[in-house]
Amino acid sequence: MKSTSIERALGLGVEIATVFAVPILIGFWIQNRWGGEPWGVIIGAILGVILFLRIGQRLSREEKKSNN
Repeated sequence: MKSTSIERALGLGVEIATVFAVPILIGFWIQNRWGGEPWGVIIGAILGVILFLRIGQRLSREEKKSNN
């Protein structure tokens, strides 16, 4: 079954929220467990941005494929 644009947008929104939230929460947990404030959250945020950029690259490749 072909997904609708609403389903695709919802899936993308969940994916983006996850790639930002999960690394930050893991970094928060690590810094609370072993100290080192604020580096756990900062590293988690940087990792989230990197993962977000990878999503952007993937979407760009998919868009180029669909236009050809």
